[in-house]
Amino acid sequence: MGYNWYELALIALILGGIGLAVLRAGQQNPVGTGSLDKRIGEIDGELRGVAIKVADIEVRVEDIDRRAASKNDIKRIEKRLDTTDSKMDDLTQKVGELREAVAAKQASIDHMGRQLDMIFQVIVPKGMK
Repeated sequence: MGYNWYELALIALILGGIGLAVLRAGQQNPVGTGSLDKRIGEIDGELRGVAIKVADIEVRVEDIDRRAASKNDIKRIEKRLDTTDSKMDDLTQKVGELREAVAAKQASIDHMGRQLDMIFQVIVPKGMK
């Protein structure tokens, strides 16, 4: 086992370096990592702000979803509109028929009015004599 003093010194130096690294246990370099730590803190603050905004947007989307009509609601409304359109067509047709009937009655009423005027022109003077 004949170790040379140089070899022992080199082994001691290596073991001392390893021991020093273990004792430091990865301590931060106050100069190099201080600015990094500060920047990470800023990013963390920005991330919290973004998280708050995302939460607000999620609440708004849920509100929109609650207010939005479903596909079934839209179909139901379309059926009602179709029914209403057909009823409106029927009503329009009936109104047209009533308009024609009223126009015919109006002509008849106008004719009767002229006949009554002629009767009064004949009867009233005879009744006065």
